[in-house]
Amino acid sequence: MRPSPFACASRCRWTGWGVLAVLLLASARAGLAAPAADPEATATAILDRVVDDLWESSDHFWHRGDYETTSRINRLVVRLDPQFTECLNTLAWLLRQGLDRPKEAVALYHRGMRDNPDHYESFFDLGMLYFDGKQYALAAHYFREATQRKAPQTAYHMLAHAYEKLGRTEDAKQSWRTALEKFPNDAAARKNLERLEKTE
Repeated sequence: MRPSPFACASRCRWTGWGVLAVLLLASARAGLAAPAADPEATATAILDRVVDDLWESSDHFWHRGDYETTSRINRLVVRLDPQFTECLNTLAWLLRQGLDRPKEAVALYHRGMRDNPDHYESFFDLGMLYFDGKQYALAAHYFREATQRKAPQTAYHMLAHAYEKLGRTEDAKQSWRTALEKFPNDAAARKNLERLEKTE
């Protein structure tokens, strides 16, 4: 009896290239059911399926606490699809929080900024890395960059907090005001702005 692709993957210990080879083989076989009317579209569809399958596999190892395997699979996903920002930033977070490899995380965030300059995520997450490390000037820089890229209100909150840590109260208040302009129902921004204005 021919072994299943997943049995082969088990013998490969789910190493990065072992997973990729298995998923490519399975996806390619699935695509051979009928002649391809558009070879480029077919190849793209197979690649998309591989990326999705790898991403789902990484979640399996994540929940098992196998962060090293998760990180290796996610690296493959990022290599195949550099615009998959969710995977890239998940990998960077895992490197700094789960595997204690912050230098690798920083390099990955910079790669995310290079490959996805219009997305806020890598800028914001790098800001969080520096904020957690009490490097508030660097944190403020990256939070500010994030706010220029359609970021959610959390980016404005963190920019204000970084400014306050630096003693830049006026800049902090302006960040809270900007948050309220963009998000009128932002109760946290309103409360923090009132708090800072009472200290004048």
